[in-house]
Amino acid sequence: MKHYFSKPRLSILVVALVLFLVFVGGCNDSNSQTQVPTDRWDIFAETEDSKTQFSNGALPVVVPRKVTGDLRIAGSSTAEPLILFAAERFRALGYEGTITIESPGSLGALRGWQEGEDYDLVFVSVPVDAGIDAVILPLVQDALGVAVPRSNTFVQDLSLDSLALLFSTARTWNQVESTWPELRVTKMSPGPDSGTYQRFAQTVFGGESRLLHSPFVQMSEDDSILVRGIAQGAGTVGYLGYSYLKDRQEELRLLSIDGVSISPETIENGEYPLNRTLSVIVDRRTLAANPAALGFLSYLLSVGTEDLEDLGFFSLSSTDRAFAETTLRELYRGIP
Repeated sequence: MKHYFSKPRLSILVVALVLFLVFVGGCNDSNSQTQVPTDRWDIFAETEDSKTQFSNGALPVVVPRKVTGDLRIAGSSTAEPLILFAAERFRALGYEGTITIESPGSLGALRGWQEGEDYDLVFVSVPVDAGIDAVILPLVQDALGVAVPRSNTFVQDLSLDSLALLFSTARTWNQVESTWPELRVTKMSPGPDSGTYQRFAQTVFGGESRLLHSPFVQMSEDDSILVRGIAQGAGTVGYLGYSYLKDRQEELRLLSIDGVSISPETIENGEYPLNRTLSVIVDRRTLAANPAALGFLSYLLSVGTEDLEDLGFFSLSSTDRAFAETTLRELYRGIP
């Protein structure tokens, strides 16, 4: 699915009027200054000494109305709620470029980018090798939630071993636990190009693809389809990013894993076993060529903890946060 955020179209009459006023204004005031940034520091707040802040280790405040250029973004569908949220805010604060957002999955986007797609930013939910010219920055923490429909009242918790059996050879629930009903297990899963699939396979199966050969499995790269599928019957179970499950708990019930539920605390301390980090990949040459890539990336790193939790994500650890900010500062200072 693609999302577009574009500046509004003006009629020819309005455009002509604007051009006339600009021309007249320029004639009347030869010292007037354009609002188009003249160098890379101009995308930051006028009240900030941006160069000093970068030298001292702080990230200055981005002013979206001063950011020029268009953006093409692709990657993990898990990251889509966060990207859409940030894009809407960025536009509301005055950015007038076009943002195109595509969600082919982490590996699908990475493959397209490496084969020549002109993505400015690629979001991934699984560790990848992006190449020597690429930089990978951690962005937020996330969790894979395992869910059943509300009509399922017999399971509350699954161990990782039970999860492995459930998503591999089990055909009925009582094959996982003898006290559970002899009810067919229908399994909802993202496809192999999804970072969510890769993370699940790595944690539950040690990287093996047993899920691909499991009976009664249904796969989709569309998280909304997976959510609807999980809600269909008592025998259904599925997993996907927590951000797609947190607001659907009237229809679905999240299971704890090895006795641990998803919370900011269990994600931060690593106790919840299906946690992960969402990251963004950017090419150094893109940052140098496109002010919008740098501006939007800097803005993303400023999204606060409260907003993240409302969206179903969690803040980075202090170590990962420091790494992301330090790396961005070094990249920015290196742009010619």
